[in-house]
Amino acid sequence: PELSGNPGFDISLDDEKNVGVVDLTKIKVAPGDYEIAFYGSAVAKYRDNPNAVTILEQALKQAQEEAEATAKEVAQAEESTEERKKRADAAVAEVQKQLNAAVARAKPKDIVDIVVSSPITIRVQPSEPEQEK
Repeated sequence: PELSGNPGFDISLDDEKNVGVVDLTKIKVAPGDYEIAFYGSAVAKYRDNPNAVTILEQALKQAQEEAEATAKEVAQAEESTEERKKRADAAVAEVQKQLNAAVARAKPKDIVDIVVSSPITIRVQPSEPEQEK
């Protein structure tokens, strides 16, 4: 409670080390041992499963190639091939839908997280009496 009067400060989540200053003279704490931790909120970019986009892009390409090959067969084959083309087109549509959903989920978005440091112990010694002039 006594150390809560220290003003806030900003740190960078990108830096490996940050410096926080506790001005014990300004907040006038009594002598003693204190254990403190710094906490606050942070906004960072988060992407949900970006690898799924690559996998589904490849799956879409493969499904499109199969649909194109099937379309060529349709021109030369019997009605049964038309059913295969419909299935291939349906597969393309399904993978395209999954890809669109994965791309939407993988877009970076701001998230808020709470960051807490490791505890820090501070010992405040009684001030030495001022000498008379």
